[in-house]
Amino acid sequence: MLRVGMADEPGLHKLTAEELENWIPVVSAVQHLETVLDPFTAVTALLRRLTRGQLRSAAQSFASGRRKGSVIEIEPERWSLVDGDADIWRTGDLPLFLETEGQGGRRPFHVLTYYGVRFDPSGFAEMMAALGMKSPAAEGSDGPARPPAWWREAVLTELAGRLYEGALHPKRLADLEKAAHDWLAAQGEHPEGRTVRSVVQPLWERIQNKRKNSPERS
Repeated sequence: MLRVGMADEPGLHKLTAEELENWIPVVSAVQHLETVLDPFTAVTALLRRLTRGQLRSAAQSFASGRRKGSVIEIEPERWSLVDGDADIWRTGDLPLFLETEGQGGRRPFHVLTYYGVRFDPSGFAEMMAALGMKSPAAEGSDGPARPPAWWREAVLTELAGRLYEGALHPKRLADLEKAAHDWLAAQGEHPEGRTVRSVVQPLWERIQNKRKNSPERS
């Protein structure tokens, strides 16, 4: 039987989707490390902490055959099966080939895939501190999030341009947030949901006011 780590096992904790949203995506973490380390050293440093349980990891969902699930923490020993050339460092998804237990002499393999893997911000912050770097998780940790100036104006300019050109038709705030997240991801940035929301909220309010005062509604 294929064993998937559950939240009630020693060392693992139950997470909610909201909590995981504040964790750091794998690709973002690697890119951050590569500002001071070469790619091989960056991944090696991550694996060292992951396998020893010094850096917690979790996935937005997982699948193994017919079995599927939502948010789940990943057991440290799983990372001993991962190497520096694995696709996860570029995609954020982690497929593992595991032996099936309880099959007698036969040892067939099954695939267990974790989707949308993220790292615990506190553990990653400790890693960054050891390297003399500032962790992206530190942003907004002591109060309301303060978006980095470089993308705050850029994403608003992008969204405003799409609205003007008629290429974006948000029906709710979530639509505007998604458009912002998609554009930011294309730039290699993965800020927290609350951070993006605080940036696009004023734009959404202006959109609502314009629609409310539009002659078409009178």
